[in-house]
Amino acid sequence: VGPGAGGQRPGSAVLATPRSARLGTAARRPSPRLATEAATAAATAEAEVPAPVFHEAVIVGGGPAGLATAIMLARRGWMDIHVYDRLPPPPEPDDEQTWSDTARFYLIGLGGRGQKALAKLGAWDEVRRYANVVTGRKDWSPETDPEEGVERRFTDRNYLTQVLPRDRLAGALHRLVRTEYAGAVTLHHGLECRRVEWDKSLDEVTLELEPFTEAQASTPTPAQVTPAGAALAAPAERARVRTTFLIGADGTARSIATEAARVTRDVRVVRYEDDNRRVYKTVPLTLP
Repeated sequence: VGPGAGGQRPGSAVLATPRSARLGTAARRPSPRLATEAATAAATAEAEVPAPVFHEAVIVGGGPAGLATAIMLARRGWMDIHVYDRLPPPPEPDDEQTWSDTARFYLIGLGGRGQKALAKLGAWDEVRRYANVVTGRKDWSPETDPEEGVERRFTDRNYLTQVLPRDRLAGALHRLVRTEYAGAVTLHHGLECRRVEWDKSLDEVTLELEPFTEAQASTPTPAQVTPAGAALAAPAERARVRTTFLIGADGTARSIATEAARVTRDVRVVRYEDDNRRVYKTVPLTLP
């Protein structure tokens, strides 16, 4: 007797005869061959899982935030810093062929706080080579005509906004890590964090990382990138790492933050609804 037996609706009951009960029991008993194959497959899978390797600091996310954090730790004397990112390394910042493709230009602006932070990390001189000064802005409300925007200029500020592509900033920081901090920072690309496990005391965490499987036909793989210095690790098939100092810098993926919020009330993830109204305008430009 059981819910859903004999093809009935869940919650209905069916009275089985002794013979049908015996047949049902026999049907559920796995054959010795299948049991052996399942045990062999489980043992093989367990053998393929590498033993976790301990690192002093682990950073998940190799964008500007993750790379800047790695530089900060290295400058403070940390010597076993590992950065993991699911994507290949960013393009070199002075590769003109790459940066002539405007499709890559997701621009970000660095104001006074950003410039001072990069200066404290010893990275601003490197980054500034690839940035352009913006002295003002022009804003339009959704209902206005393109020629009716409000223009503002900021020439009296201590810091003028510097603009550059986000990936170019990452490329500049990536090269700085490889050339200046190769002895302290190791960069891993093509690995995605798939599992996070804290111990009972929440003092140590183990991460499982696996190759990122999405097609990236237009992006070079880690094996095609020639690093400067010795900080770029060879691509790994799979990795398990342990650490007592974990930093989540993986952007919208939020794998670390989401898992931390699950195991402790000290972390909370707040997601806001995207209610921005998007209006596209063709704006005339008058060049000097």
